[in-house]
Amino acid sequence: MSSSRSAYFNKLLENISKDADNQGKPDYDYVVGTITAIKAQEELHALGVNAALQAAGRPTVAPCKYLIPDLSFVEAITLANTFTDVVLGVLPQAQTVFAADGAKELPYVNLFGSVIAQEAEQNGVFRSVQRKIASSAPFKTTEGPTFAFSFLKSFIAPGCPVVDLVGKYVPSYAPLTVAPKGAAPGASDNNGLYFSVPGKVTAAEHQIYYITGQNVPISDDLYEVVYSNRVTTFRAKFPFASGGFTKGLTIAALVKKGTYTTIADVAANTLYGPGIIEVQ
Repeated sequence: MSSSRSAYFNKLLENISKDADNQGKPDYDYVVGTITAIKAQEELHALGVNAALQAAGRPTVAPCKYLIPDLSFVEAITLANTFTDVVLGVLPQAQTVFAADGAKELPYVNLFGSVIAQEAEQNGVFRSVQRKIASSAPFKTTEGPTFAFSFLKSFIAPGCPVVDLVGKYVPSYAPLTVAPKGAAPGASDNNGLYFSVPGKVTAAEHQIYYITGQNVPISDDLYEVVYSNRVTTFRAKFPFASGGFTKGLTIAALVKKGTYTTIADVAANTLYGPGIIEVQ
């Protein structure tokens, strides 16, 4: 994850340096200096992760080729914010695994704790640049490794051995697209969000689950379901009125219809995901 983020910030620096319209503005030098520092910090994160893997006798992670889209400055910072939200959602689970294993792996609890704190500092910057309050919510969203892997591998070029290696231990899902280009629902958005998946689903057999913060996952039914050219589009209500869903990252998952009360249950029954929803 850290190597992909380092590559992303390298591309972001290239784009900023070509953006003549922003050069000379009061924030320009601050942003360039901050992104330069974050890129270097991500490279050190990657070294730390590989050192931990090597010490544990596990394969290390080599850099891959990444599919980094051409984006405007604001779009790029928004995606960096989302990247970081997703990473912050899975690192505490790595700490849990290290703590449970005990003995030699206990020092990595502290290592990953320091990375979590540093990633949170980064996210405060990304949010501030977007003129959002620096902290989104009192409790960050925990989405689990399957959702994080499915999201991050969409930015990795085919043929990367790391994807095959991680895929032996962590399953992934077909994509769930929130249209258009993600979502930022507001209090007046009572008509539901639009989704699409590359396959056939029905309102009778499937439903959407939402995961945010440390809340119990909640579900909603599909409606306006249309299947055409091997793609299903549909809508589902977003629980904006529920207090825990009014800030930060929400993960959407299309699942087999059922009652699931934990993130693990949702993950085990997910067919498409994650859908990424960022609320102010």
